[in-house]
Amino acid sequence: MWHVTARMAWHDNGWNGTVCNDPASNTYCTGSHSLLSERLAREKCVSVERDHAGQKLDTSLPEYLPPCFWSSCAFAEGETETVHRHPFAHYRKHKQIKGVLPPNSIYTWPFRLSITQHSQRQFGQYFPDLEQRIDHYCDRLEIDRSLIFFYLNYDNPVSADEYRYALVGCARLSDLQTTGHFDFDATELQEIRSGDGMQNFPTLNWALRLSHDGNGSSVRLPYQEYLAHIAEHPDDERKLEEIRILIEEPALVPGFKYVSEQINHDHALLLLYKLKRAFAAAREHGIVDIGDADKVIDQYIGELWALRGLYPGLGAVVSVLQDLAEGELRKENPSGQRFVECLLRTNPSKDILDTAFELLAGTGPLPSELSEHRHTVRDARAGFKDHAHLTDILRKLRLFALTSRQIGRIIYPEHDGPDAFGGRGITALEIAENPYLLAESYKSATDKRGEERADLDREQRTDGPIDYFTIDIGMFPDQQYIERDDELQNLTVAGPQRLRAFAIEALNRHQELGHSFASLDALVEEARKHPLFYKEKFALSAIHFLSDRHLSHIRERMHVQTVDGKHFFYLQETKDAEEIVARFVGERIEFSDRDFDLTWLEDYLEGEAVKIAENISNFDDEKFKEERRRLIEGGLQRPFYCVTGRPGSGKTHAVQAVLDRLDKAGETATVLAPTGKAALRLSENVSANALWKTETIDRWIYRSGLASFLDGGVSLKTMERSKYYKGTDNIVIDEMSMVDLPHLALVFQALEVHQPGSIKRVILVGDENQLPPIGCGRPFHDIIAHLREEPEREQRNLVRLLSNCRQQQDDTVLQAAHLFAGKNRYHTDLLEGLLLGGDISPYLKVQYWDNADELQGQVEEFLAQVLSEAEQHTV
Repeated sequence: MWHVTARMAWHDNGWNGTVCNDPASNTYCTGSHSLLSERLAREKCVSVERDHAGQKLDTSLPEYLPPCFWSSCAFAEGETETVHRHPFAHYRKHKQIKGVLPPNSIYTWPFRLSITQHSQRQFGQYFPDLEQRIDHYCDRLEIDRSLIFFYLNYDNPVSADEYRYALVGCARLSDLQTTGHFDFDATELQEIRSGDGMQNFPTLNWALRLSHDGNGSSVRLPYQEYLAHIAEHPDDERKLEEIRILIEEPALVPGFKYVSEQINHDHALLLLYKLKRAFAAAREHGIVDIGDADKVIDQYIGELWALRGLYPGLGAVVSVLQDLAEGELRKENPSGQRFVECLLRTNPSKDILDTAFELLAGTGPLPSELSEHRHTVRDARAGFKDHAHLTDILRKLRLFALTSRQIGRIIYPEHDGPDAFGGRGITALEIAENPYLLAESYKSATDKRGEERADLDREQRTDGPIDYFTIDIGMFPDQQYIERDDELQNLTVAGPQRLRAFAIEALNRHQELGHSFASLDALVEEARKHPLFYKEKFALSAIHFLSDRHLSHIRERMHVQTVDGKHFFYLQETKDAEEIVARFVGERIEFSDRDFDLTWLEDYLEGEAVKIAENISNFDDEKFKEERRRLIEGGLQRPFYCVTGRPGSGKTHAVQAVLDRLDKAGETATVLAPTGKAALRLSENVSANALWKTETIDRWIYRSGLASFLDGGVSLKTMERSKYYKGTDNIVIDEMSMVDLPHLALVFQALEVHQPGSIKRVILVGDENQLPPIGCGRPFHDIIAHLREEPEREQRNLVRLLSNCRQQQDDTVLQAAHLFAGKNRYHTDLLEGLLLGGDISPYLKVQYWDNADELQGQVEEFLAQVLSEAEQHTV
């Protein structure tokens, strides 16, 4: 049995079955991250909805039905007439399915099941067994037992800034229906299915109708009510943050990615406890009456604990033992789970773990009520006999809601795809003693793009992240509902195993924000905000992290540095990366200059200045030549050189000049960039016979056989020579502001390992004032700061380009860009002008608006002016 998620479009009236109160202002519903966004944007008619604001959704039928009807009746008291129009534009008017949406109902789509990913070449866009897949999806849900979790994609006023899914509420599933077929005749189907990739085009409308019983069986977070309150009381904005629920846990996110997915009991429990805390906060705020929401949630929590039990992984363990009987672990095997479900039905009063083990360890016949599973038990017995040495780890893994594929990869890390622990050599015994190692180190097979796509095509996912919540709920079940297994659930809440796992996950989150370390105070504060999933507080102090027992365990995976009596924590691989970059830069800036013929330079600079001056008014040719002279001299003579400059300063063109000179000298060069677009831009003017080439950093890493170092599983310090690595004379890295610390350290380490004395030049190019990389650290910014610490070092190894080489008529736009980079002390007048709005310069105008109508009017006025001017020029 599973639970289901259902995506909704934002609705300003609480999804109560009416047209929005202010349809024009609700731009979230038609945003690019809403629900079937393109269809909503295409079909929504603001003028009609404005005339019927607040009225029933079906008021304008048959002429018009707001396209958001799919989700806008989730908490409606009455039924709603609906019309499903075929999504293909040329069938929209003729292929329709009329229906009635009962009260408290929603239409949703299991997109992942329906659209091919990995198997598109084999099946086209659709699976040939789509109807069977949808039936199986429905069969895994149980009426009056499964829960629906309603949520929003990123386009909403609650979580848009964080770019996170936001939970809306939950309800008990009371009815589940498919919605029929579109009427196509044989000729139409033949024509459609003859198209490329359309051989399995379905007539099925694979929208599912989910219903619940409304009040008493559902809860909805009062987002709309809070937003209305905040509009009048802006100081209460933090209260919305206290009740909103964002989907952030790595293992939970996949259940919200494809409109409608299914989630297990553990994930449903996590969401329920989040809802419980949110409604407790709402009751304390007193902004809205939450009624019996807390009682409904408590009821569902109790029911789910009874369904989950202590050993949710038992079925997966049986499946693994069955597979081991023949020596090969399968990616999918539901047999063990079916056996355990039968065991629970037929032996409800017995200890399920002991009963299962007695059957697996035995040799006699099965009870008659289990006879249909005799082949499963026979094979599992054989697997158990051959792998008795795994008893401890298998017993421990029964505590966790893992798939059979995950358990197989845990006990045999190298069997399926990349090493399950990134080569860390973690043993089964270590995991049995400390299962939090899974949260720290497990690498999903689906981290690899090919296997991720293959897994998306499976009816149920077989692998994914294992986060510390997955281990928490297995080790610390809520004793209000279930008694613990003292033998297996033997760790402590503030013990070193749990705190280190939490600290690693917290540091990973810090790194996503660009930080490479966290202070002790920050870790303690964050840990206090993350008590056990069923508790409100976590009594914790710095002493817990700094005790000898904790520090000894923490230092196995982390670096702890003390500065002025304060403690700072790094992931060890991050500290290693910092040291690699610091050592590489420090050593290379001390190398002697390389000899290079520069007799051509002055003529070249003069020619370049003349060409640019023809197009740029008020061009400062002397400043330009000085900047370019430093760049070309430094790039060709220094073993390590950095080029930074604002947009339009000609960085790319200047670096290409350096590369061309290296090419003429017979030297090879590899130009790396963080994105394909940047690499393509650099390669646009490269001749076919050039000795320099461009590629993305990731491609270079994979091509060099160094991909295992990318995910942090394998220490860079263990790198050895790869047979796939191809040497080069020079390395240039462009768009350096976008390069994070792990990537740069990997490149530098690869150069040291493979070419310790033969790499001639390393040139880093970028704009230090651009946004930092999406990832750990700001290495380009930090390297430049290091070079500027000593004037001589800065003069020798760094140039900043400021000349305008792009903006032909008016460089005010570039000045504005410089201003927003934080360099505004020289542009005070410009800042004041931008704040006032209006005509800033002949080529820059700033306008402000207060509402959507005003914006639309300004856009229409601007377009009319442009078209009029174009018409005059034509005449």
